[in-house]
Amino acid sequence: MIFAATCECRINSSTTEGKLDLETNQVICQECGSELKGISKFTKTSMKLTKDVVKKERRAFSFKCESHERITEVFFENSKVMGKDCHQEDGECKINITKAMKTAVKEYTNNEK
Repeated sequence: MIFAATCECRINSSTTEGKLDLETNQVICQECGSELKGISKFTKTSMKLTKDVVKKERRAFSFKCESHERITEVFFENSKVMGKDCHQEDGECKINITKAMKTAVKEYTNNEK
């Protein structure tokens, strides 16, 4: 949706494209990433209904780590599936995936040590 620019990119133009971030319920400028101020609840509801929202990036081989309570990309290390985001933390990752998916992770991530 096009809005009057109320952020840093206003210098370039008087309007900018904004999308609704569903997690924070803020309209985000697609040029500079700043929050656009003064957007009504009605407009935000309309954006939600028309799916004019910020889409989260999807990553291949991403699963939920039950130990660390987050979605993370996985790789093979010492014959175990580990989360890339969890790798630095203490403790083991508990990622529940099928044997076939473990084989796919092993083949396509090429990170077995």
